[in-house]
Amino acid sequence: MPIVELSLSETTYTTLRQAAEQSNQPLAEMVEIALQAFLQPPTNSEPDTGNGSTTPAKDWRRAKIHIEAEAWRDLPSAVRRSYGDDFVAVHDRQVVDHHRDRLTLYRRIRARFGDVPILITPANATSPREYRLISPHVERPQ
Repeated sequence: MPIVELSLSETTYTTLRQAAEQSNQPLAEMVEIALQAFLQPPTNSEPDTGNGSTTPAKDWRRAKIHIEAEAWRDLPSAVRRSYGDDFVAVHDRQVVDHHRDRLTLYRRIRARFGDVPILITPANATSPREYRLISPHVERPQ
């Protein structure tokens, strides 16, 4: 199995560790599950309309976050930089709120919009995020 090295924020690491503990799984397995769920292409970006074509809620939520992330990345860099070190909340392709503290922003967004998927991201994060994968490849002599 290839070895992969990832740099995670403290918040992401803590979230993954807690999820692993709650599901009684090794952390490495939880990371793999999270990556697989993220990499699965969404089947549709629209919620179930009740016309017989059902889209699982999880797929719709993931697709909406991808749409919001794309909208955030499409904003001019000057606009993104204007939020400084704040976290921003993006909903319906618009920045709807921002705050320096992620938890405070999350609580305000949940109070305002309920359980709707809304992107919350650091305004100063590189877009798209870059990951360095290290995978040694060893060939045997023939």
